[in-house]
Amino acid sequence: FFFDMTDPALPDALVLDRLFATIEDRKGADPSTSWTAKLLSKGPEYICKKVGEEATETVIEAVAGRPDKIATESADLIYHLMVLWAST
Repeated sequence: FFFDMTDPALPDALVLDRLFATIEDRKGADPSTSWTAKLLSKGPEYICKKVGEEATETVIEAVAGRPDKIATESADLIYHLMVLWAST
């Protein structure tokens, strides 16, 4: 892919790539000092439960019509989904 480095949207377009790279970097971190490392140390089954919890919370906020909470819960869902991807 070719990226136009002068495109002002580029940093936003790469934010998920940077997040995933950070999650990957945490694989070897100390679980007592990194939430991501702690999640990864518990394995995919535990992380799947967290993904389910965050998905449920996102749906609850959507049904309640709270856009600010939907955004927050969606961010949590995306993060936990990426942790799951990194764990497998």
